[in-house]
Amino acid sequence: MENITVFDAFNKGVLLSESTELDLNKLDWNAHPKLKGVHLKDIITSSETQGTISCHLVKIEPHCKIALHTHPDHLEIHEVIQGQGSCILNTKSHPYNCGIVSIIPKNLKHEVIAGEKGLYLFAKFIPALK
Repeated sequence: MENITVFDAFNKGVLLSESTELDLNKLDWNAHPKLKGVHLKDIITSSETQGTISCHLVKIEPHCKIALHTHPDHLEIHEVIQGQGSCILNTKSHPYNCGIVSIIPKNLKHEVIAGEKGLYLFAKFIPALK
């Protein structure tokens, strides 16, 4: 059996929908416009779900972070799929390791910090990010 990581399963996987079969490896990583060391791969966008949900692979380079922020209009779900780091929810720090799932309600202050090997998340937003 092939030894495949959870990250590889997402990054090299396929998105299936009613009318599409999309090779996820062909999607580009895009640098976050404001956050140094943070890159996104948009898997499912608002336009594909009529605004109900969006899903993104998030790559955070070693010792970089998604600074403290909130989403006033979005529930956010993180699945840690590779690497390690931490997530601060309100003021409490939680370890982020492969297999951790976090549900972050609207308006909850949060920050994600990658460890020495970086961090990969599968992030979902409900309703979708624009």
